[in-house]
Amino acid sequence: MLDESRDDLVWKIKNLIQRLCFSSVDIIFVSSKKEVVPYAQRLGLPKDRIRFLPFHTNITKPRMVSGSGSYILSAGGLEEILPH
Repeated sequence: MLDESRDDLVWKIKNLIQRLCFSSVDIIFVSSKKEVVPYAQRLGLPKDRIRFLPFHTNITKPRMVSGSGSYILSAGGLEEILPH
């Protein structure tokens, strides 16, 4: 979830760090089609590197597995999945 852009120095530094960190990511998955363009613009990435993936899982026991050294980061806000 993206925060509102601001004009202050702290936010600009934060955005620069985000762009640097995500510049080496192959694909970013978002849980809403409406997030593709804003994420691409915020991170300075082409839209084809950001893909919509419906929020669903059937994984009942998440665990680390050995493999090729690839990593997956999934993040989001609890307020979107918890009832109000």
